Amino acid sequence: MKDDDEVILGIDYGLAYIGLAISTSGEIASPLAVIKVKNKSTKELAGLISQKFQGQKIAHLVVGVSEGEMAKQTKIWAHQLANVLQLPVEFIDETLSSVEAGSAKDNHAKSAAVILQRYLDNKNSF
Repeated sequence: MKDDDEVILGIDYGLAYIGLAISTSGEIASPLAVIKVKNKSTKELAGLISQKFQGQKIAHLVVGVSEGEMAKQTKIWAHQLANVLQLPVEFIDETLSSVEAGSAKDNHAKSAAVILQRYLDNKNSF
């Protein structure tokens, strides 16, 4: 069982933006924020992500992956982020997460919530 302060972080990684979502209950994912990626190192992005969770402990990362070259780039980046944050990382298929999230200003955060909810639903179904 998780500590009350622990959160699971869902990430929709993109070359321009990263969407973030959280689950504090281990059952429901909620959109959190969008971070602009341009000209930021993985270490800088890790710092920005950590700022969003002041007072909470991130238990692990769940990162959505697509196919092909973008999947490779996403996995490389996610492993780098996991190393910087010293957290375990898991991957889940993000196919059609953007479609499910709809077109809105915070679409990336909503996509991250869809990704994280898929992970939670899969984990809780066993």
